[in-house]
Amino acid sequence: LAAGAVVTVRRTATNAPVYHGHGWLPAMPSRKTWVLTPSVYAKTSEWKLRRMTDGEFLAVYDYPDRLVPVLYGGATFPNLRPGKALLAAACGALRLLVGNGGGDHVSVSAVSADHPRPQTLDLGQDRPAKVPRLSPQKPDPETKPFDETLQELDRVEKELEETLNKVDRELRERKATKSDDAEVPVYLWTEHYMEESHPDFSWTEKDKPRIEKAMNVIRKLALQYWKKKLLRSYLEWAAQVWPRSEGPSAVVGCDCGLANYQEWRRQRCLSDPHEFEAGSDAVSRALNSSWWEWDDGSRPFHWRWPAWYRQTIRDGLKVHLRGKSPTYRSPQKDEIKNPQIKEAIKKKLSKVRARRYISKGTVVSLTSFFAVEKGEDDIRMVYDGTKSGLNEAMWVPRFGLPTIETHLRSIEEGTFLADVDVGECFLNFPLHPSLRQLAGVDFTHYFPDPSGAAVWECWHRALMGVKSSPYQAVQGMTVAEEVIRGNPSDSKNVFKWDSVRLNLPGDEAYDPSKPWVSKVRNDGQIAADLVGYVDDLRPSGSSRKEAWHAARRTASILNHLGIQDAARKRRDSSRTPGAWAGSVVITREDGVYVTVDTEKWKKAKAMVAEISSEIEKNSAKLKRKRLEVIRGFLNYVVRTYPSLKPYLTGLHLTIDGWRHNRDKNGWRIKDSSQKVKTATPDEWNWDEGNQDEKWLKPIEDLNAPVLVEAKKRLGEDMEALGYLMSSDKPLPRRVRNKAGKKVIYCFGDASSSGFGITLEVDGIVYYEYGQWNEKAEKRSSNWREATNLLEGLRRAIKAHRLQGLELFIFTDNTTAESTFWKGSSRDEALSYVVLEMRKLEMEFDLLLHVVHVSGSRMIRQGTDGLSRADHSNGVMNGDKMTRHVPLNLSALERSPILLQRLKTCFSDMSWDVLEPRDWFDEHHRFGNFVWAPPPAAADAVVDLLNKARHKRPESMHIVLIPRLMTGRWRRMMTRTADFYFKIDWGDAWNLKVHHEPLLCFILLPFSVSMPNLSERNRLLDDMDRLLLQSSLQQKSDRQKWDLLRKLFAARGPYAPCQSAYCEDCYAPRGDKPFVIRETLDDDGVPLPDKEDNRFIKARAGDMFMVPFQCDQCHFQNVNKRDPMPGDAKDEEVLEYIRRANLDAFWARESSTVKKNLGILIRAEQCFNRLAIPSATPNLGPFPLEDTFGMKAAIAVLDKSLDKGVYERFVQWETFRKTRSAITNAHQASADGLGDTVGAYERSRVWISNVATHSFWYTRFMTGLHKRVGEVVKPDWPVPIAVMQYIDRGLNRLWSHESDLATKKRIAEMGAWFVVGFCIGLRGEEMLLIELSGTAESLRFLEDAIEPHFVVRVKGRTKGSLIAGGGFEIPCVAETGVSKLKPGRWIRRLVGLIHQEGRMNGKLFQRSLRVPRLLEFEEDFFDVLISVQNTTDLIEDGVDLREKAGIFRSLRRGLTSHAINMEVPPDLIKAVNRWRQESKGNGSKGTYEMIDHYAELGTLKPTFLRFSKAL
Repeated sequence: LAAGAVVTVRRTATNAPVYHGHGWLPAMPSRKTWVLTPSVYAKTSEWKLRRMTDGEFLAVYDYPDRLVPVLYGGATFPNLRPGKALLAAACGALRLLVGNGGGDHVSVSAVSADHPRPQTLDLGQDRPAKVPRLSPQKPDPETKPFDETLQELDRVEKELEETLNKVDRELRERKATKSDDAEVPVYLWTEHYMEESHPDFSWTEKDKPRIEKAMNVIRKLALQYWKKKLLRSYLEWAAQVWPRSEGPSAVVGCDCGLANYQEWRRQRCLSDPHEFEAGSDAVSRALNSSWWEWDDGSRPFHWRWPAWYRQTIRDGLKVHLRGKSPTYRSPQKDEIKNPQIKEAIKKKLSKVRARRYISKGTVVSLTSFFAVEKGEDDIRMVYDGTKSGLNEAMWVPRFGLPTIETHLRSIEEGTFLADVDVGECFLNFPLHPSLRQLAGVDFTHYFPDPSGAAVWECWHRALMGVKSSPYQAVQGMTVAEEVIRGNPSDSKNVFKWDSVRLNLPGDEAYDPSKPWVSKVRNDGQIAADLVGYVDDLRPSGSSRKEAWHAARRTASILNHLGIQDAARKRRDSSRTPGAWAGSVVITREDGVYVTVDTEKWKKAKAMVAEISSEIEKNSAKLKRKRLEVIRGFLNYVVRTYPSLKPYLTGLHLTIDGWRHNRDKNGWRIKDSSQKVKTATPDEWNWDEGNQDEKWLKPIEDLNAPVLVEAKKRLGEDMEALGYLMSSDKPLPRRVRNKAGKKVIYCFGDASSSGFGITLEVDGIVYYEYGQWNEKAEKRSSNWREATNLLEGLRRAIKAHRLQGLELFIFTDNTTAESTFWKGSSRDEALSYVVLEMRKLEMEFDLLLHVVHVSGSRMIRQGTDGLSRADHSNGVMNGDKMTRHVPLNLSALERSPILLQRLKTCFSDMSWDVLEPRDWFDEHHRFGNFVWAPPPAAADAVVDLLNKARHKRPESMHIVLIPRLMTGRWRRMMTRTADFYFKIDWGDAWNLKVHHEPLLCFILLPFSVSMPNLSERNRLLDDMDRLLLQSSLQQKSDRQKWDLLRKLFAARGPYAPCQSAYCEDCYAPRGDKPFVIRETLDDDGVPLPDKEDNRFIKARAGDMFMVPFQCDQCHFQNVNKRDPMPGDAKDEEVLEYIRRANLDAFWARESSTVKKNLGILIRAEQCFNRLAIPSATPNLGPFPLEDTFGMKAAIAVLDKSLDKGVYERFVQWETFRKTRSAITNAHQASADGLGDTVGAYERSRVWISNVATHSFWYTRFMTGLHKRVGEVVKPDWPVPIAVMQYIDRGLNRLWSHESDLATKKRIAEMGAWFVVGFCIGLRGEEMLLIELSGTAESLRFLEDAIEPHFVVRVKGRTKGSLIAGGGFEIPCVAETGVSKLKPGRWIRRLVGLIHQEGRMNGKLFQRSLRVPRLLEFEEDFFDVLISVQNTTDLIEDGVDLREKAGIFRSLRRGLTSHAINMEVPPDLIKAVNRWRQESKGNGSKGTYEMIDHYAELGTLKPTFLRFSKAL
């Protein structure tokens, strides 16, 4: 020691000598030698007293560290010899064996623990060197030549090096968890590339360095490509979020310019700061990453995730906060005095700060942190959300994690397994902004501010120690797993599967060597699969290559989604992989086994021995926290060995026995009036503990005592565990029987006086029966039942040599079954019986299943009558045993009418009945689902249901399972479900036929952020009151179903709408550009509106003017589920619903709403004063269906956003027709019009059930019409001066043109303009002019008194009710005032058509068989634009293509000219065939054709008089 140093050392228990860590050790130290060494965990004035570690101990003896597990396998070290001495002796023996080869100098390689390459030891260095002879020596026939000796030594050296490399690799693969700075096993990728290369490339080990060098070059290039592709994908996504078309032009040199566009773009991005911040952060982190590491941390690439989860993965999971948010602001205490520990803490904190997981932000409440020991020389940071009250304020739903049994369903003999690990698991997921301010961190003592101010920052990622983080992380990983699995039908997908195989007991084809439920391919092999335990992912495959490909796809898609793949923790595909979820799985050809590693086994044994020792010392003073640590560790061990699980009951009773609702033995008092909430496994916080030993620890109870008293059960359980764990090494537990082994079914029954048992072996039924002696008759019936099973099992094992088999033992005693699965009972004798059964199970390698059946089944099966010598029933009468064990049949298979009853009961909701294939469908939809698994498959369904509900809690589930094999699934199912009850109703589930009742589990939908706990509890109370009442059995089956229907009749599982809103907050959601028409003056200037919030916000009293349901209730009515937060489609639907509600509100003016509300308030005051009931009715609840017509309203609103012709969006007259179409379709359906008809004389009125006729929908359409208004865009009227210019201009062109085709086009336009103007036809009516009829009328042009012609129109025109009817319109050859010559143009056009040889058809017809306006539209506009360009008749500012139209421009010009010429209005009306409309509301006129076009022939003088007056 240095001078003046003070060392305080506690003495050892045995006063053994202590050796200084920097000094000498004894010549031959042992494992019990005490050493004194400095430690970062000892106080400043102390060193730490401890024993040497395995590595230190072997280093003392000159053994390499990497040989420790291989040489000794974790066992106690024997008396060692120095390693170098043994090596020298081995080299000497080798030298004597091979000879000296003509010299005394022999080089032998010895391996050093400190050097990667061998060192050379010269064994002849103490002797003088001899000069070698120049002449060749005759070799000794027994001595090898010197060159061969060197070659032999080189070979030995290589073998030693290869052996040590294999040792290193084996240790790495065996190790459960790798450290953060572990090296990446690059050799795995190299080896798989070499193995899977084309056969033409025969790679050898010599090629490996060159391949790795080439692959490193490829990785650099691929990394750059990956980064570019990532950036491109986000830019494409950003283009969808912020469409470029909505902004100004980015063309340089235009009015807006590039600068304006960039500014608009910046402002547009800032309009959605969450999207901009998340996207830029994720991309920047990825761009700073390397091939193997996320050097700058990571953030999920939210745009690559499923749309429904995109917002959650982008912003974080929003959770519900109960009551007041915490405001804990006590600063972090500076309690760490040791500078080494403080520096280690600072280093850990610096990493999360450097990766911006913790950064600056608003802090409302702080969290604390502290360090715990991790190994010998490291620390782990623990962040505490409990002390601040944050965990208490959160409501987080319970969720289940997969077990080793989940993993085993995808495994059979020979399956290969790999491992993929997620780096920084919790820190991959953002913390929701609403929680960040409550998760502050005080860094003042670790990163002080130069100014002396406090340094408070906040978490931006899900931190370990906050209750919501495990739920969020596991949910995110299950969604990522859904993406990883992909399409199961894709032949290129390594996770492809074709069907679900149900290999269940009770089936004649049951194979005990196969999983009960599994996904298989067409070749019969189990498909490659993936199971995840938080951050530990385990891919599997039928071959080494397939398992590696499954791991590669898993890691690749994780990186694609922005989740870190910790490549340094990758393990190769193997049949003997390392631990997963605390268990080691071994898949050999002779079966599948699970076990734990030796270290954990010994640690568990030591913990059991520790508790037993403490009980012997002082059973009244056990350290509770230590017991919790032991329980947490043993929980992992018993996952591998379920038969040990029942013997943890004593620990549970002792740890929680201090609570107020427990008896003296720690059992919960069921009838206790005071309910004290205890921490259940589903409410435990996630704590990684040691890297290789993860477990869940319960939330700290502030009232828990430090010391607890051991309950009676604790000592008994520890004794049983000591017996069951007596072996030095963990015994592999067989998961399933060997192929070809049989399954045994056994029924046992005992009465007060006798007992009987039946057993089927190889198709032969064996039976026995007997009588109890007097002593047994005095024991409990439960003991007799269990003892009968035990003794019958013993005799069967001996008589039939049962070993390595699977046995199903059926009993009608529920206590016997529950005791077997729980492991013990309050009855000591019964506990002993079950313990003996477990011993037999382990001794004879059996798989036991104890199953409770009803007494009626036991009678029907035949065992019940054995004690009475009744051999006439069931198997005693020749039945097959499997007929009485329907473990493989679902409730719907056994009772088909059950599904019909359920559909009738829940007719208001849409239900999907899931088939076995649907259980594994990773693309679960949102909705309502019915699960009906066979009892033997129920545990698999519970696992899958937990995952489905964790991903999509907004869905509702009903699970129907016959009450069989409940020991395997009922406990987890009841924890998962919100409520359950039994169905034993005669019509759907007759107990005389089915024996055991049917259990119905209901899982209600909920939102994590808005769980509405009070309403959920109300509904559950109603269920309890109606379905669990004692008088239910006295009701008829119909009344029972009616009770169930009542629970879901109004709002189903959803809370009734309160029909309330906040008038200031109820405003449009989203950013859809719904039109709100402004009021303009004559100059087009907007007039100021009296109400700024018109159509934008709700008003007080709106809900008393029109029926109202909130957005979420309308969504439930439409989709029969809750909206999924973050789902783009759901958000869009909610945006439409909000807009529709606001439009319905604004159907009435504010003054009316205000007056109505005032009158109601005045009436209520009157009722209150006079103490009479209110006349205001309840505003709800409304049924769970779309009675308002919201679906139709959404369709109308969506149509209103279509692109318009003259305006940005289509007009009212266009999109209002959507309502008519939907109404027509509904009225044509079976439920459209009712049978009730109201009639008076010839008038009839049908009663409509169509929602678009509802009061709310009528108000919605009124409000919508008021909001959008109508923009009447009449075609620009062609003035008479323009028509005169066109007439003359086209005539000049005709005179100078010689080409017949061109002349025809000129004649067409002349006739179109001049004739169309004079007779007032619309554009579409011009196409109906008949050639033959019009040509025949040209003879009237020669009439001496009134030259004219007749235009014959044939076809349906607007308003014409005569299909195929025709009419004629006379026209003068030349108008009287304007001097237009329509006769000239009609003659020319008819003549040119006749020259072509066409005598029939339409007058205006070009290439199309049925003429269309688009054939003539271009020539029409060319004529008008020519007039505009050559004259001043049309102003330059008139956009003719925008303002004019081939449809109505000529007709409107005619009407204007006729009015100017003072043509009588009656004459104008007769020619134009329309009437005036009284426009009371200022909207557009409604036009109507005359009733019968056939009467137009009598109006010939009128038409001629009209055209002549023009």
